[in-house]
Amino acid sequence: MSRKQHVEKWVTRIVGILIILALVVLFVRACFKRADEDARDRARSALSAECSLRLFGIGILARSWSATHQGRFPADYESFRSFGSAQPRDWVCPADTPNPMRAESEWSRFRAEHASYELVSLGARPNNSSTAFVRCRIHGHECYTDGLVRDGKKTN
Repeated sequence: MSRKQHVEKWVTRIVGILIILALVVLFVRACFKRADEDARDRARSALSAECSLRLFGIGILARSWSATHQGRFPADYESFRSFGSAQPRDWVCPADTPNPMRAESEWSRFRAEHASYELVSLGARPNNSSTAFVRCRIHGHECYTDGLVRDGKKTN
């Protein structure tokens, strides 16, 4: 075997090994990308579930409030200030990470424009399953006056 043939043989082997390594790298990247997407989907799902639970809690508080106020639901966020243990941070969706009210516990600093949950049926009456009382601006989840929380159609 001549020197030239010997070099060509080794170059061919090295090129083959590099091609196999490139394919392995592409495969591993694809696997990690899929795992990353799955983790993000699970995180979004967890935040959405936490949002629904928070809306459910707001619904319970609103129904309790209405029981002591002639059967009417609160007309504004201020109504919740002196009733129960609601805090300003309860009005921020867990997925609303940049919100300045996210960790706020002082009602004096609360601003309605920072609330992730909007009051949509002011002064509504309980037990009307077709009337949404509170809606999440991020997920679109709605808490109805009968206490049910329905998942929205918005995506993050």
